[in-house]
Amino acid sequence: MKRLTLLLAMAALPGLSAAAPLVNFNGEVATVTCQVTVNGETNPIVLLPTVKVADFEGPGSSPYGGAQTLFTIEGSHCTVSAEAYTVRPKFLGHHVTAAGNLSNLAGSNAAGDVAVQLVGYQLNEGVATVSGIAADVAPGSDSFSITMGVRYVTEGGSPTVGKVTAVTEYVFEYL
Repeated sequence: MKRLTLLLAMAALPGLSAAAPLVNFNGEVATVTCQVTVNGETNPIVLLPTVKVADFEGPGSSPYGGAQTLFTIEGSHCTVSAEAYTVRPKFLGHHVTAAGNLSNLAGSNAAGDVAVQLVGYQLNEGVATVSGIAADVAPGSDSFSITMGVRYVTEGGSPTVGKVTAVTEYVFEYL
């Protein structure tokens, strides 16, 4: 009988630990909104070029002297306002490195010691805004465009060959 009680108690423990994490729901209600695309797509993939391991030059470096792949975030069909307003991207980093870059999530055949960096922006776990990156929408206008850059970075200085995949979510703040 003691064994059965012990087994039942042990079986209940994983359920208790599974109930502990929190789910935060964040959102915003605004007077203006827009339909947003990245490079013209609602579910975009930004393709970075294939680079050689030798193109990295030590810890914190990016290939080709920090060259970046540009992508454009466009808003259209925005609520037309009689007053100007500013649109600012906010990114939600999942699997962010200690240096604020997006971790490589490629799985099998993943490049080692290679992360993806939003240029001019350091991510943290959680939602954060991009300092200095915004678009002003003029009175009566219904669109905006923001160009940003992304690049590979080696944090430890010893990259290895393989695939690179990184993911971030984004929303816009209307000011």
